[in-house]
Amino acid sequence: MGWNGSGGSANKSTKQAFTKKNAGGLALKRAALGGLLVVAGVLATFMFLSNSTAPVAKKDKAPAKKEIAKAPVKAKKEKAPAPKAEKIEAPKKVVDHPPTNKWGNPWHWGPNKKLKPKHISRFDRSKLPLYEQIFKNSADRTIAGLLVIEPGDDLIGSDEPSPWFMKSFLKSLKTPVIPTKDDSEEAAALKRAVNETKIELKARMDAGEDIVKILTETRRELRELGAYREELKKLVDDFRRKNAVTSADLEDMVGAANKMLEERGLKKIVMPEFYYKQIEMRTKIRKAKEEKNAQ
Repeated sequence: MGWNGSGGSANKSTKQAFTKKNAGGLALKRAALGGLLVVAGVLATFMFLSNSTAPVAKKDKAPAKKEIAKAPVKAKKEKAPAPKAEKIEAPKKVVDHPPTNKWGNPWHWGPNKKLKPKHISRFDRSKLPLYEQIFKNSADRTIAGLLVIEPGDDLIGSDEPSPWFMKSFLKSLKTPVIPTKDDSEEAAALKRAVNETKIELKARMDAGEDIVKILTETRRELRELGAYREELKKLVDDFRRKNAVTSADLEDMVGAANKMLEERGLKKIVMPEFYYKQIEMRTKIRKAKEEKNAQ
């Protein structure tokens, strides 16, 4: 018999033993297989029921082209501007300077600026004569100018008043210049003198006299007196330039000239002190030369 049990009692007993040995194992395997089939059936039934009752989620439709175009565009967030740093201004320098430059123009033009536009005053009125500062009316200034002339002053310009003197004079009578508490003694005295002179001139005008002629002759006389004094002064200057003149000689010459001026009520001639010192030095040099030549 072959090894596979096709014959013999030994093989038969061996087969029976194998069958008994594995009978229990087969029974367990069958039971386990049956259990798995039952579980599989239950799961299949549950899956079928759950699929039939659960709602199906609808797929969202893609938005149409028009809707896409109308969709609001999200505004870009603008960044808040950075806070600007505050500028700290340097304190302004306070410069102490006169209001005008040397030409009488505004200081901000520069210290040497001479040109000026038409709307800027040509003069610094504080540097003008007192009567030019006080009186605005031209007739008042003409009269005041004659009053302040000291006999013997050298005059320049025309002796006749301006052509519109009479018009300004009549206008000035309506608004006399009254002294105020802020005026200096000199200014107040000049205002009173001008008012008194205007009253006198108005009376002479009412009497038929030509006040323009009166003013012209007055200034001409003052010019002649000034010319007379200037002539004497020139004689004194020529005398002091001579080499042989001493300080005593110059004093005698000045005294004689002043006596002549005093007779006419004119101001005296006053020679500067350095003229006398110059003559003394010149006299010493001359004497030293004379002594040297004598040796």
